Amino acid sequence: MIADAMLEHGALILHTGGASFRFLVREGQLTLGDGEPDPDVNIAAGACEAGDLPVSPDPNRIGRMDWTFGGAPRTALFSALPGHPFVSVRLFSDGGRERAEDPILTVSLPSRHLRLRSVSLYDKTDHTDTLAEERTRVLYPSETLRLPGFLFLFENEEGPGASLLLVKDAPTASSSLRYDGYDALIRGTSSVTLTGTGADGSAPGETVELYGCTVGTGPDPLTAYRAWYRDACPGDGTLFVMSNTWGDRSRDEAVCEDFMVREIEEAAALGCDIVQIDDGWQKGATANSHLAKQKGGVWEGYYDRIPDFWTPHPDRFPHGLLPLAELARERGAELGLWFSPDSSDDFRNWRRDVDTLLGLREKYGVRVFKLDGVNLCTKLAETRFRRLLRTLTEESGGEIRYNLDITAQNRLGYLPEKERGTLFVENRYTDWGNYYPKNTLRNLRALSRYLPTRKFQFELLNVRRNGERYGDDPFAPGLYPPEWLFCSVMVSNPLVWMEVCHLPAQDAERISGLIRIWRQHRDALFRGDVLPVGEEPDGRSFTGFRVTAEDGDYLILLREFTESDRVSLPLCTPPGTGVRILASSPRGEIALIPGRAEIRIPDAPGWLFAKLEKHGDKEGEKA
Repeated sequence: MIADAMLEHGALILHTGGASFRFLVREGQLTLGDGEPDPDVNIAAGACEAGDLPVSPDPNRIGRMDWTFGGAPRTALFSALPGHPFVSVRLFSDGGRERAEDPILTVSLPSRHLRLRSVSLYDKTDHTDTLAEERTRVLYPSETLRLPGFLFLFENEEGPGASLLLVKDAPTASSSLRYDGYDALIRGTSSVTLTGTGADGSAPGETVELYGCTVGTGPDPLTAYRAWYRDACPGDGTLFVMSNTWGDRSRDEAVCEDFMVREIEEAAALGCDIVQIDDGWQKGATANSHLAKQKGGVWEGYYDRIPDFWTPHPDRFPHGLLPLAELARERGAELGLWFSPDSSDDFRNWRRDVDTLLGLREKYGVRVFKLDGVNLCTKLAETRFRRLLRTLTEESGGEIRYNLDITAQNRLGYLPEKERGTLFVENRYTDWGNYYPKNTLRNLRALSRYLPTRKFQFELLNVRRNGERYGDDPFAPGLYPPEWLFCSVMVSNPLVWMEVCHLPAQDAERISGLIRIWRQHRDALFRGDVLPVGEEPDGRSFTGFRVTAEDGDYLILLREFTESDRVSLPLCTPPGTGVRILASSPRGEIALIPGRAEIRIPDAPGWLFAKLEKHGDKEGEKA
């Protein structure tokens, strides 16, 4: 269904995915619902130009509104993906205006009988291990609430069909600019206002993008939102496996040509699509270098420190990076690089960073960059960093891809620029004793309820290292089989967070065997809707994922350190559905009966990867 737009008595009417939306400006505020529009609002319906606004061309843009708010010009651009019951609103204004409690959108609520689910997301994962938190409450007509969150789902208790989903497209609370402690002002059961645009007055004379929102409606808007998000960030059409040596904590000490030749050989044999060199390939030293004190390592101001900071290190890579890039291609992989955009002076050097990355792509064919060290402290910095991403995408013809690190400092997080690349979610190390496979799985499952897992990179480590740091810990990483580790992150883009050349040969063989099977199904996993099944991972659970895919669903089942080797999980399947085990730990079994799956995994921890298939008219099958 194609989205369309029309003007009606000073309001913008949008139709998309079977839903209709009426936007207007009332008392200077963008509003969704009924009411009398303000005069002097310019509205364009249908395909419209962004003009000089800092935004990429968008074939799905279907409306624009321009008005004055608080004496400053404000613009809203509306876009809708065909077939989805959602409209995205991007806001722009004069960057010299600072505002507290700045409204994004006010929405009339659909009923007096509403249950609210509000969800907060967290990044800066170097300092937290809870990434999603949901709260539920019943709204009371005379109660005013100021609530934090990125997602607000208003479920209509009168019945399905009229639930409302509001998503604030902004960084997490700890990284949002001018944050006042809440994101939604809820006035009983009458209306809700998303608030906090991040306007901080740091960019006078520039038009800046404020924080915006996405709004949708329907009987199951959360499932619909995940589908919308998947189409909003199409990626390369499949999942990928990436290796990165930083997970073994030698930092840049081992990085050199001979070492990377071994890494490329071993990582490609393992099944990695991308072999990424982290911090240390470049001539300049960062504050993370093992030589930081000796070399005066910095975390910004790179070009001031050394003008050719981002050229290959002449001693570590005397032949440059081209031989490594060619070797990776010969082995069926590609070379990726770590890069830190210059945060100094509000990203004053953003254009120079663009030229640096385009030059690395042109000279070495590198098109995958992990962007790290980003610190967005002002709206001007945000604007310039988003301009960097947009310009790189446009000038590379969409070839350059990003792994956006969200582990520290102030960064864009999960929602702004969602169409660009993947998110590097967490750093975990056995060297520091903070890697627990159950926690990595728990974090991926928590995010999967709200966002598509193909957006993320999650790690598996060489768990044969640092066993002494865990002692007799009952959940020590070394107790998990290597296939379990890969299965736990296979619905994301698995990150082989280690020096692969030091992975024991037996573990490498076991992981590579599973990767070969996974590769046959990763396109379907990429396109599918991923949801958690079983219990919350806590070290003593049966847990996993179900992937709803076009040509048959998948089950990824993981047994932790449970007493029983059996579990019965609720599982609705059409009559005649069979099940085929693609891979499992020894003697794994699964049988489908009406409404349930009966699973046996003898090993603890153990794992099972299966596909549900249509086989005649049988009630169920056993594998």
